[in-house]
Amino acid sequence: MASELGVQTIQHTNGTDAMTIDTGGRILQPTKPIFRVVKRASSGSGGVSGDITFNEAPINVGSHWDTSNHYFVAPIAGHYQFSFVGFGSDSDGTQRTSGSIVAVGLFKYTGGAWVDETEMYQKVQADNWVNSSFTHITHLAVNERVKINVRIGYVYYDDSTRDYIVFSGHLIG
Repeated sequence: MASELGVQTIQHTNGTDAMTIDTGGRILQPTKPIFRVVKRASSGSGGVSGDITFNEAPINVGSHWDTSNHYFVAPIAGHYQFSFVGFGSDSDGTQRTSGSIVAVGLFKYTGGAWVDETEMYQKVQADNWVNSSFTHITHLAVNERVKINVRIGYVYYDDSTRDYIVFSGHLIG
């Protein structure tokens, strides 16, 4: 026996809309944790290494991206998907030389320490700005944090409107 439930909005008992269903049957979750951050130079171009200090957060639903400390803080336990896109370079933003390495990792703060959760590691085959990108799914407990760290080499950024360094993530469930 089949049954149907016809609703447009599902709310928490406190009145917060948790989910809406539009006329096309699409489910919208207005408070689902999601962020997208980028790094830009105030002028010129360069390469960044170490922990990346993202200076723009065009998307930050729930404000779970900490704009002061440059990491994401999980508001609830669950599975999260993160993506990073950048271009390996030298410290001055020029092409990475043949034979050099670029290693960019997603680090998770757990148990009182930052742990390398996953890393994209590649050797440059010819002088070039090498694509450095990855997607990673992980489980986070409440208040666990993630950040991006360039462990070897540099990642290119400049003062244009192009998004050369982008980090994003969202709660899967």
